Amino acid sequence: MGLIASRKVGNAVRRNRLRRVFRENFRQTPTDGLLGNDFLVIFLTESKTLDPTAMGNEFAEKLAAAKCHRR
Repeated sequence: MGLIASRKVGNAVRRNRLRRVFRENFRQTPTDGLLGNDFLVIFLTESKTLDPTAMGNEFAEKLAAAKCHRR
């Protein structure tokens, strides 16, 4: 899993916090059938306003959408 956060998101402390929160959400999200795949997450400037719960919910939605398109 790759996590990209540019300086537009905030200072180093803010970017690292986003990465830590996202990694924790990823660990807690069931990944049934998605193991062995690579993920690239790019944090945009509006990412700095997301709280951890909203970030986890959005990630779960994106994972569900990805499962629908798997072959």
